[in-house]
Amino acid sequence: MLPYFYYSCYSCPMSCCCKGVPPPKGKDIDGIYLHQNYEELQQYVSKFKDDWPTYGVTIMSDSWTDPSRMSIINFMIFSNGRMYFHKSVNATGHMQNSQFVYDHIKEVIQEVGEENVVQIVTDNGSNFKKACLDILRVYPHITWQPCAAHTINLMLKEIGNFPEIEAVVSSCKRISRFLYNHSTLHAEMHAAIGGELVRPNATRFGTNYMFLESFWKKQEKFRVWMTSPEWINSNWNSDPDHDYTYDCLINRKWWESVKWVLDIISPMYTILRYADSQKLRSLSGFMSRMMHARHHLSSAFPVDSLDKSKYLKVVDKRVEHLYKNTLMVAGILAYYYCHTISYYTHTIAYYCSHLISVVVLSPLQPVFLNLQGTTRITLEKISHV
Repeated sequence: MLPYFYYSCYSCPMSCCCKGVPPPKGKDIDGIYLHQNYEELQQYVSKFKDDWPTYGVTIMSDSWTDPSRMSIINFMIFSNGRMYFHKSVNATGHMQNSQFVYDHIKEVIQEVGEENVVQIVTDNGSNFKKACLDILRVYPHITWQPCAAHTINLMLKEIGNFPEIEAVVSSCKRISRFLYNHSTLHAEMHAAIGGELVRPNATRFGTNYMFLESFWKKQEKFRVWMTSPEWINSNWNSDPDHDYTYDCLINRKWWESVKWVLDIISPMYTILRYADSQKLRSLSGFMSRMMHARHHLSSAFPVDSLDKSKYLKVVDKRVEHLYKNTLMVAGILAYYYCHTISYYTHTIAYYCSHLISVVVLSPLQPVFLNLQGTTRITLEKISHV
């Protein structure tokens, strides 16, 4: 049945302007008109298919599970700056192993036309990774590009497992659970700090930054609350977590540890925000920000610190997964070739020389090793034309 709100929106004007013409029923809209709209949309999308042989196609896939444990796999198509929904597969009740994912990705490739497909973009899940590697053996001209946002999320997850990071995050979570598990205490907290804390998400590790940041922004108000009569005379003052919360929130060193973790996570969180944005982002923008984030992370440690190499190793390993045997670097260079003049010659050479030092580019390495010597000539020709 059509909801009353939508029904009233069109039935009232129709009753005034088109007297004697009955409005369509919900059955009509769900049946005849729905099929007509679907056919019109199919005709509209078919115009974009003419671009596939010229610009190529990127197939994007991701799995999703709702709170009721219903699971689906979505397939999107990107070509010539346009992205649209291709189809959705109901994976509920199926084991989403690599073979299951492989079969459906191969089916989409055949529907699109294997000659049109340039690359596949998925997350870094082991099932998707193995399935895509098997696809590449069947279709050698196709490349697999791991999702940048998911890669950064895994980077944050790995960093969050380091004992010094995990200890701070766990401490904040213990305090948050205590404050939110009791309604009266929660109300007192809301009044004392003038708002709420950001609750972390179990699967999106970037929310740990938002969680700690919400503590840090309310630091002064937390300290005032800890010394107030309301806290001292609280009904929960005999609870061990009451003393634990007090000891942490008035401790300067505890707050310094929170700030230190924020400084460590901040560069990667900024990249995650950029990669996960709904706005159109460029590969060149992602690369430059990633290099800046790595430098920012490196500067947070002393030069000869062992922890520095530990953290940078995580970053470099994940970044290598993004660039190695993919079209990302080629796309970055194509962007600069098409959108810059000789003013950016040194910038490109600088970026690429640093990329080579961080990333292993097996199939493209001979090309990029000579990049600094050839970039000026190429860009001067483009500028002249």
